Amino acid sequence: MLDFSHGSVKNDSVSKRHAIIIGIEAYRDPELPAFEYAAADATALAEVWPADSVDLLLNDDATKTLIESRVRKFNKTRAEGDVLDFIFVGHTFAVEGENYLSCSDTLAEDLDLTSLPLKSLIDRGALDVLLIDGTRYPLAEHFEPASVAVPGLMANAPGEVSYTAALLGQGIFAQHTIECLQKPDALSGADLVTHLQDQFPVTLRKLFSDEIHRVQTPVANEAFIAREVKPATEGVVNSARAAGLTHVVLCAEHAGRIKDLSGFNKQWHSMPEDMDDKSIALVENVGSKEVEAEAQRLFQSIRTAFNYKRRELSCDSGEGCATLRGPDFDVDINITVDPDDFSGYLIETVVGRFKTPAVVQSEPFSQVFGRVFKVLRFDFSKTFDIEDIIDTVEDLEDEAVQVTYPPDCSQCAITGRGLRGEILFDERGFRVQLERGSEPAELLETFVIAQELLGADKLLPQD
Repeated sequence: MLDFSHGSVKNDSVSKRHAIIIGIEAYRDPELPAFEYAAADATALAEVWPADSVDLLLNDDATKTLIESRVRKFNKTRAEGDVLDFIFVGHTFAVEGENYLSCSDTLAEDLDLTSLPLKSLIDRGALDVLLIDGTRYPLAEHFEPASVAVPGLMANAPGEVSYTAALLGQGIFAQHTIECLQKPDALSGADLVTHLQDQFPVTLRKLFSDEIHRVQTPVANEAFIAREVKPATEGVVNSARAAGLTHVVLCAEHAGRIKDLSGFNKQWHSMPEDMDDKSIALVENVGSKEVEAEAQRLFQSIRTAFNYKRRELSCDSGEGCATLRGPDFDVDINITVDPDDFSGYLIETVVGRFKTPAVVQSEPFSQVFGRVFKVLRFDFSKTFDIEDIIDTVEDLEDEAVQVTYPPDCSQCAITGRGLRGEILFDERGFRVQLERGSEPAELLETFVIAQELLGADKLLPQD
């Protein structure tokens, strides 16, 4: 999973942390209304939740019998110190003061007897954290969070509705909870509640332009507020941020002949003989229409795939360049002379400034870009010790791993064992480069192999 904001999570305070995450959007009983985006919310939370293992139950799989079975299974196999997080997105309600979680086979005419009493779940023990997003439509009495006897967070207060964002295809509770979980810093219950309290009003104002005042208030008990939800994350990318990481970008290239550019006229223009300022300016001028056409194509593709509104996505073009700015990432498009063939040009598309790192593995991102990326680049404000990297590879004395470099050791390239492409280092960073266009995950796989081969510290600049 390509994620520039967090690495693997390890909770050293417990032996094992397991999570059961449930999302019920569609119910078997047609009398029960759909719970919009429940499956998407649960799936997205499962991708970032800081547990050693996750059991994800969606829609028809989330029957009362199966939910109870998964809890029993955990209790039977758990070792001392193991804990269970329970995250539920679906209808909740109360009957005579007792809280219930609906199941996919819940019956509207027999709500309480065909749903899961929360007290029975808690009484089975080992619950460490309880998250509930359970009110799109009230089914009976409102769920009462004050009676929850374990560290618990509810998406909204009794009498309120938990709102959704059709633009994002998810509930705003999941959206802003995921934002916090993706950050590398440690996250306490108090931190998460404060973030939700700050962001809910802002998001609701953006979503609704009418004059109705909408309120959604997260509710947490004192045990949750005092709880550590997520420790500081580990991994080379987070360490890289501390070591001066400034940019992480994905790059794609399209090559062609300069004489084929729409603005090139053989009567007026001469083919470049070098990659100097004059040649670059020529290509930027005669290739401007191609750059603008690609920017317009990507603009329409991104807007459609992500369902962005007009004011959320912008496109600015100049001579030989264009920039698209959106809520989740930006795209820069440039044209220049091909440094390996002065009669050719390269149009480089650079995707970076990720606001939501997980977006690169989303379906809309794949729809827009597909398998076009050849380079994953990491830029740093600090410098790398290239000689140290070269020595590390040579000291492996492994014929299957090769390192090449010029006499001045200003850069180096590593190829070999398990690497699909090559890792190229210079003083200011390194890049993973493949021979063919790929999805981000394939580039990351090569990066991970290099990390294992060299050691994570060699992928960081030295002070």
